[in-house]
Amino acid sequence: MPKRENTARKKPIIPKNTSSNVKKRYLKNIIIGLKLRKRKATPQLS
Repeated sequence: MPKRENTARKKPIIPKNTSSNVKKRYLKNIIIGLKLRKRKATPQLS
């Protein structure tokens, strides 16, 4: 899972700062939430 590609694909304009970490956490939470809703599995990455 290349971290650079993910950030570059979503918004390359934003520089690499703490904001990027916050965004990664936000996106991860959304993705995990969607996966949990679809699979209805236990939260493993929380």
